[in-house]
Amino acid sequence: MADAIGRKLVEVARHHQVLCITHQPQIAAFADQHLVVAKLVAEGRTSSRLRRLGADDRVEELARMLGGRKITDAARGAAASLIRAARP
Repeated sequence: MADAIGRKLVEVARHHQVLCITHQPQIAAFADQHLVVAKLVAEGRTSSRLRRLGADDRVEELARMLGGRKITDAARGAAASLIRAARP
């Protein structure tokens, strides 16, 4: 199902700007750009940080989404495979 949603988002993005927040690596793999949002708490104040990922970091982030805190070579391979499969 996530693959089908990712493909639909690509269709919409051909004519409109799309910002999608997801925890699904199968959807994130379709993105033209990948951003990571982090929550920071300092001195009792909460803020958010947004960071654009390059190609290598993107694979690492999708692998983390797939496998959790401990990123394995298998998770990296699966992440790279998702990104390749999402390209036309």
